[in-house]
Amino acid sequence: MIVGGESGPGARPMDPDWVREIRDQCLSAGVPFFFKQWGGTRKKAAGRLLDGRVWDAMPSAKSQAGVAAAI
Repeated sequence: MIVGGESGPGARPMDPDWVREIRDQCLSAGVPFFFKQWGGTRKKAAGRLLDGRVWDAMPSAKSQAGVAAAI
């Protein structure tokens, strides 16, 4: 799961609790969670830390192969 806020001039704020809820659901289900950015008009300044850490889990090559085979 990749989660990230909107960026650019019309970007809307993102609720941190919404991001945490998705992260927690992913952790419970064993789904890799990647937090891309908070977003905003100055997305690099906002960063990508969630609760003091970077979340950048990716699916394993084995799980990606299974998805490709199913398509």
